[in-house]
Amino acid sequence: MTKVYSVSHCLNYFQKGHHLTITGGVIVTEDFLNTLNLNGKTGLIGTVTAVYDLGCFAGAILAVIIGDYLGRKKSILLGTAIMTVGAFMQIFAYSVPVMMVGRIIAGVGNGLNTSTAPVWQSETSKASWRGKLVVIEMILNIAGFSLSNWMTYGFSFVGGPISCKCLLNRCFWRGHLTRIL
Repeated sequence: MTKVYSVSHCLNYFQKGHHLTITGGVIVTEDFLNTLNLNGKTGLIGTVTAVYDLGCFAGAILAVIIGDYLGRKKSILLGTAIMTVGAFMQIFAYSVPVMMVGRIIAGVGNGLNTSTAPVWQSETSKASWRGKLVVIEMILNIAGFSLSNWMTYGFSFVGGPISCKCLLNRCFWRGHLTRIL
């Protein structure tokens, strides 16, 4: 069972790297900019991107407040549920406020998960494996980042709404299917 937990925790970091970088590929698509009326509004584009980090910070603080009360497993399940709501809001957003709220909500879930998963992993893994698992987590974080960038590159050749919606949709499925383990 410890191996299943370790794989789940490491995949959490894969998802984190993927989710943190996917927006960079979406915000440059013409359809995304047109749908949210963001053409030429670089400050607003930066704000739409940055509010995710505010949500992550809030999620980390939330983990401090409710983590011991709920326990590690329920905290990660709650974080995943919160991310699901935020991901759906981003996928179906047709206005800037909805996109920003979706990013904040997804960030809260990610902050809760990435603050809880390492603690749970250290509690459930053998002492001899803990250092190795930290290295594996960071490798998977970079792998998620790389996959996101390659997906962005691949979808840059696809025009229309499919490019930005598919990237956001992949962000949802990549992150949440890995946590089912």
